[in-house]
Amino acid sequence: MRKLLLVMGSVALLYACGPSAEQQAAEKATQDSIAAVKEQAKMDSIATIEAVKEQAKQDSITAAVEQAKQDSIAAAETPKGKK
Repeated sequence: MRKLLLVMGSVALLYACGPSAEQQAAEKATQDSIAAVKEQAKMDSIATIEAVKEQAKQDSITAAVEQAKQDSIAAAETPKGKK
C-alpha cells in the first residue's frame, strides 16, 4: 500500500511540476510568432533578390542599347571607304 501511495504521489508531483495549459499556449504562441517572422523574412529576401535581378537585367539592356548607339555613331562618322 505504501508503494502504491508513493508511486501515485510521485506521478502527482511530476504532473504538477509540468507546464500548465496556459504556459503551453504561451509557448506555442511564441513559436508561431517566430515562425511567422522567419517566413516574412524569407519572403522579403526573395522579393529583394527578384528586384535586384530585374534591376540588373534593366541595367544590362540599357548598357547594350547605349553601346549599340555608340557603335552606330562611330560607324556613321567613319569615312565610307576606310573601315
